[in-house]
Amino acid sequence: MKSLFLIRHGKAGSRSEYARDAERPLTEEGAHEAALCGRGLAKIAAIDVMFTSPLIRARQTAELFAQGFTPQPTISVIDELAPVNSPARLLKIVNAAGAESVALVGHEPDMSSLTSWLLTGQGIVAVEFKKAMVCRIDFEGEAAAGEGTLAWLIPAKVMRTTGK
Repeated sequence: MKSLFLIRHGKAGSRSEYARDAERPLTEEGAHEAALCGRGLAKIAAIDVMFTSPLIRARQTAELFAQGFTPQPTISVIDELAPVNSPARLLKIVNAAGAESVALVGHEPDMSSLTSWLLTGQGIVAVEFKKAMVCRIDFEGEAAAGEGTLAWLIPAKVMRTTGK
């Protein structure tokens, strides 16, 4: 693999409105922004495969991002992107995909922790992932802890503008 794209889900409904956190969908604004960000990302990158958390807001974000691409990347839902999971198990799945570019759609603080772990092998870099933010980390070969190089980190505002 060459590039790994980390994407945080878009704006979701209020926690107080849903019995379970996993059921919170994107808001209308969050869906609109995710679609624009997906079109923006498609203008500057190619995605072969996309993995997403099983939580509805992440799945919706993945679907909206994927719609910006031609051809659309394959989307797979994996439990390893649900909150508080093992990054080592996640990397096994990512590397097994055998793709040149893989996108991961997940949650905070997991996206920040994963970014730090991929860049340093530890959790020592403070990265704050805002909603619908995209990060690209490049690897010489397979993705591995401490082996990534940060190519870019683009806030959703910039990505939305690019997608217009």
